[in-house]
Amino acid sequence: MQTPVLLTSAIDVNIEIHWHKRKDIDTRTKDYIKALTFYIINSDFTEIVFCDGSNYWLEAFDFLFSLAKIFEKKIELISFQQDTENVIKKWKWYWEQQIINYALQHSELLKHCDTFYKITGRYLIKNINNILKNEMKKQNIFFRTSLLDRQNTNTAFFKTSPIFFKENLENVEALVDDFNGHGLEFCYYQKLRWKKLPSFTELPVFIGVSGSGWNLYPGKILMAIKQVCNKLWLHTLW
Repeated sequence: MQTPVLLTSAIDVNIEIHWHKRKDIDTRTKDYIKALTFYIINSDFTEIVFCDGSNYWLEAFDFLFSLAKIFEKKIELISFQQDTENVIKKWKWYWEQQIINYALQHSELLKHCDTFYKITGRYLIKNINNILKNEMKKQNIFFRTSLLDRQNTNTAFFKTSPIFFKENLENVEALVDDFNGHGLEFCYYQKLRWKKLPSFTELPVFIGVSGSGWNLYPGKILMAIKQVCNKLWLHTLW
C-alpha cells in the first residue's frame, strides 16, 4: 500500500491574521504551486493530497493534474472554509490542526492508507527521498523541533497512521491557545511524550520561506550539527 503525503495550505489569508508576512494571494499561490510541483517531479511520493483551509478557488491548480499524470502520480485537491474566528483568537497553529482533521475526514487517498506523511504545504524537504527510503517500516515518527525548548514537537513534518492520529491528536485543537503558551507544538508534545516514538533517521532539510517570512534553511553547518544531535537521540521525544 502507498504512503501518501498531506500538504496543508492557507492561500487566502484573512487580513486580521497579523502574524503572516506573506499575505499576498498571488505570492502564496506561487509558493504552494512550487511545493506541489517539487513533490510531483522530484519526490518518490506517488499519492499527494493538498488541503486548503481558506476556501480558495483550487481550479487555478488544475494544470497540476496533467503534470501528475505525466509522472504517474495521483493528486487530490481539497478546499474548505475554516473557523477563522477561532484561528484569530488562538493563533496560526489552530488553523493547521483543523486542516489535518478535515483532510483525514474527506480525503479518499487518506481514507485508504495505513500511514501518511504530513508536510506544511509551503515547505520543500530537500532530502525527502532519503527519508522515505529510511522510514519505510516505521509507522509513527515525530521529532523535537528545538533542543533549547524541550517541550515541543515539530508539526511541520511527521509520519503517522490515521488510526494513531485520531486516537491521540485529533482533538488537540481544543487545547491550542498560542497566546497563553499552548501552541500546537507544545500540545503535541504533551500528548506524545510518553509514547516512546522514534525520530527520523535523518532529519528533514527544509527549504523555502515560512508564512512569517523566515528562511527555513538553517545553513550547512547548523544542519550538520542538528543531524549529529539527532543521531544522539537528542531530537527524540521523551
